[in-house]
Amino acid sequence: MKIQTKLFLLIFIILTALGVPIVLAGYYVMNQLIYTAHQQGFSREITHIKTKIEKDYQTLKDAGVADIKQYHEEAQETLLNALKNYEYGETGHLYVLTTDAKVLLHQGHQRGETFSPDFVQDMLNKQEGFTEYEYQDKDFIAAYLTSKEWNWLIVLEITKDEIFAIRSLYINFIGAVSTVIFLVLLLLSYVITRRSSLRIKGTLNYLKHVESGHIHAQSPEIAKDELGVIQRGINSMVEKITAVNLSMHHEIAQRRIAEDDMRQAKEEAIQANLTKSRFIANMSHELRTPLNAIIGYSEMLMEDLEENLEMAGDAEKIHNSGRHLLGLINDVLDISKIEAGKMEIHPEKFDLNSVLHEISDTVAPLIANKDNTLELKFDDNLGEVYTDLTKLRQILLNLLSNAAKFSEQHPIIFEAKRLINSHSDNIQIKVIDTGIGMNAEQQDKIFKAFTQADTSTTREYGGTGLGLAISRQFAIMIGGDIHVNSEVGVGSTFTLEMLSNLQSQQTLQ
Repeated sequence: MKIQTKLFLLIFIILTALGVPIVLAGYYVMNQLIYTAHQQGFSREITHIKTKIEKDYQTLKDAGVADIKQYHEEAQETLLNALKNYEYGETGHLYVLTTDAKVLLHQGHQRGETFSPDFVQDMLNKQEGFTEYEYQDKDFIAAYLTSKEWNWLIVLEITKDEIFAIRSLYINFIGAVSTVIFLVLLLLSYVITRRSSLRIKGTLNYLKHVESGHIHAQSPEIAKDELGVIQRGINSMVEKITAVNLSMHHEIAQRRIAEDDMRQAKEEAIQANLTKSRFIANMSHELRTPLNAIIGYSEMLMEDLEENLEMAGDAEKIHNSGRHLLGLINDVLDISKIEAGKMEIHPEKFDLNSVLHEISDTVAPLIANKDNTLELKFDDNLGEVYTDLTKLRQILLNLLSNAAKFSEQHPIIFEAKRLINSHSDNIQIKVIDTGIGMNAEQQDKIFKAFTQADTSTTREYGGTGLGLAISRQFAIMIGGDIHVNSEVGVGSTFTLEMLSNLQSQQTLQ
């Protein structure tokens, strides 16, 4: 649909939406004005009649014969005869009833006849006012009042058809004027939208040329109105787009060169990292062989020198240093395998409670070395698990040895639970110490390779900073993770959460 058609339809809808309520409002106001005018006329007429009754009654009263029946009836009869031929418009009539609904004056009923439809009873009850009713298939509007002097109900009625007869004249006039105004506005809107649409079409053609690459196409004539502002803005935009395009082409070329350099640097870094990992792995294997020989010979030497305490002590130092160095090399080898993606898992089924007690027995001497105590809190429902026993043992030994290393004369809690619900069956193991603790910044670092809480920790407690990094990677490999919650001077809680059945994860994968 063309924009001119859309604008024309929009204006038509707006004019219709505005015109219909205005016409309806005029119709309503006109009805109210007509109704109010007739109410005022009724009020004047019926008030005049009431005044006439009161005046006649006052005349009798002044003459002192108001209570004499003969004079009373003569005055009433005179007034009824005067009102007998009273007319109001073409269909307006006056009728008079007694307060017990007996006819005194009525064009359609004999005098003395009872006339008591519902609307008459309603007027007798209210005594004075305006009302509407239907009688003999005609709709009437009436004004009424009660004369207390003579106990009369006086009613002036007229049909609604007569009251609103002039309305059709007004409606025809308003309709004709509205139609003329509507058509004139439509014609003006058509001329304006036609002119505007031609200018918009010229602007669109210019934009199509620009879109197809002809940025030097001739722009349409610019007028001093809103469309002219838009056209000037489009011309300015085209100039800026041209400049931006040239700049972007240059920038894209530079970025491609930079991306190629970055890609090459990344590939070189990956290759260097793989070379490093292979070198560390090969070096670790080469170092482990002589170290194992040194440890073996130191053990043999310690057995031969049991009686020579001094030399036996030296041999023990060689043995301990060799085992410590072997542990460090094993850590480096493990992290290298993890980085190279060569670390494998070997799940097996075993009783978790037995393994946890075995691990606690293994670390008991290390924990007692600084006068710490180990408290065991294992649930009775731990049961069997299916996971990599070697990696689980290495994780827990590392967490417990760290707790022993950073605590002195404090209790260390070793806690294990089985968390079973309708969706999962997991194992939660906690190692809680009351040692030196860590702040938030230190907690963010501890699971990164070759990192400890800070350099002073490395100097005081030793280590390469690989233990927790390896432990977390092992935890992820067996379908879990390790989290830490710590506070300086209060202690640390390391939580391992893992699947009780590693096979379920492998099946999903």
